[in-house]
Amino acid sequence: MEVDIADIPELRSSVGLCGFMELVFHHLMYVKNIYPKPAFRRCMRKNVPIWMCEHPGVQKYVINFLDFANKLLMQTKKLKICFVLCRRNKEVIEEFYFELKVKDMFVER
Repeated sequence: MEVDIADIPELRSSVGLCGFMELVFHHLMYVKNIYPKPAFRRCMRKNVPIWMCEHPGVQKYVINFLDFANKLLMQTKKLKICFVLCRRNKEVIEEFYFELKVKDMFVER
């Protein structure tokens, strides 16, 4: 499924896109039952309820990846991401592909 989010000013910057992808990754982990439901807490982002994994290792992994993605987006203005959900034995459950493009470069406040 392709979604054009270019009309949302907050998502035109690399920081905005990476913040959005953080929510997407956590949401996918929740709805695909990658971790037990008690590992998630419900929070509101932009008046939208979202489930975020509270495990410190998961949070650190996602943030470290998105920090790296942000640096690449600032350099190249576009990035392709394949988010792969796996079982413990490395068996692939599902793959999600995203193509991010920075339309404008905003100074984040």
